[in-house]
Amino acid sequence: MLTTEQKRAHLQEVQGDDKSDLAQNCKLTCEAYIPTAENKAAVWKEITDPNSTLSAKQRQAQMGGFFSASQLDLVRPYFDKYYEVLPDIESQHGYKYLQFFSNFMVPTLEIEDKHIVMLANIKSKVPDTNKVF
Repeated sequence: MLTTEQKRAHLQEVQGDDKSDLAQNCKLTCEAYIPTAENKAAVWKEITDPNSTLSAKQRQAQMGGFFSASQLDLVRPYFDKYYEVLPDIESQHGYKYLQFFSNFMVPTLEIEDKHIVMLANIKSKVPDTNKVF
């Protein structure tokens, strides 16, 4: 089994000299898919950190590889975290980022009643004019 660093090195090898935005974003998506708890934690931090040095497009690329049904045990802890950070995303990142985050990162792999309650609690605290919520 390859380590996270070995997988990243392999991705770099495959990417070669291609420094295009498309190649860079594809690499970020693939890196986010690497199935280790440490990697998922690092990617989650980047995605939710308002001080991230990555662009919104780069973080969107990471979102594309974060959740995977084959990695349910690794990503399940982030289902509750999604609802915990959701109210702060708009104020920390802006409306457009909230829109993408809420559409792309909503944890649909496993929905529990508590998630519906958490979402209803969030919705009860925002005006009806806020269409994202």
